[in-house]
Amino acid sequence: MVVRGAVLFCVALAATAVMDVLVKLGSERPGPVAMLLARSLGAIVIVAPLTVARGGWHRMRPERWGYVIVRSVLLGLGTALFFWSLSGLTLPVAYVITFSMPIIMIGLAALFLAERAGALGWLAALAGFAGILLAIDLPAVVASEEGSVSLLHAAAAFTAVVFYAVALLMVRGPVAGETTEALVVWGLIGTGAVALVLALIGELQGRPIPWPRAYEWAMLAGVAVAGAFSQLLLTRAFQIAPASKLAPFGYTPFIWGVLFAVLIWRDWPDPTTWAGAAVIIAATLIAGRATRN
Repeated sequence: MVVRGAVLFCVALAATAVMDVLVKLGSERPGPVAMLLARSLGAIVIVAPLTVARGGWHRMRPERWGYVIVRSVLLGLGTALFFWSLSGLTLPVAYVITFSMPIIMIGLAALFLAERAGALGWLAALAGFAGILLAIDLPAVVASEEGSVSLLHAAAAFTAVVFYAVALLMVRGPVAGETTEALVVWGLIGTGAVALVLALIGELQGRPIPWPRAYEWAMLAGVAVAGAFSQLLLTRAFQIAPASKLAPFGYTPFIWGVLFAVLIWRDWPDPTTWAGAAVIIAATLIAGRATRN
């Protein structure tokens, strides 16, 4: 079952990478908000009926409504920020930033869940943060004319990872005991709610979502299907295999990011991106060892 879970996990991450490629391609038009709507609404249409068929409506009803809603909004905000960050970052750099999630979770768990990180854990956290600065090549970003824009996109991606980490930690805290179906479906609903609010704000500011062209409808459909497919496979992977066994495969999106960046944008990652990825992966392994100890 572990091998099967690992295969499902890797396929799910590949589907997520496909979704991110479509989001990046559509960053100018129809835009991140339209992609966010497609991601949530399309996934709900696909995932919710399957969830009902497996466990019934009662499996989607939360016990702690307030915490589940807060978690859903955090997931929605995180997805919105990450989608927007893709408009200014290459896929490899964006994925390197997401690699910091385990380290961020260790720090947050130490601060809010009273879990001891130890000196080694905090050292790993600092090294991981340094890896992010290395991956985005901070000196070059600051020196460039568009540096502030790129840095803002990197900050958005990092903030998205923090939101994701808080949402994951809530599973071990305030929403512990909630069904997987409730967390998945309400997470999608929260993402849809955030997308609708952003769409309304854009409408009021005179920046409405443009009506999609034919090929843009195909991109939106691709985001919906890839997102739902990834969600279903991720859920199933963690149901049949321990998270500790799946964790090493969490770095495979970087491979997909490099592949897509080269094939579509003819953009090879800079040496600093590779170095940053190596530093963050090493820091994550050290942090994991510190946590086990």
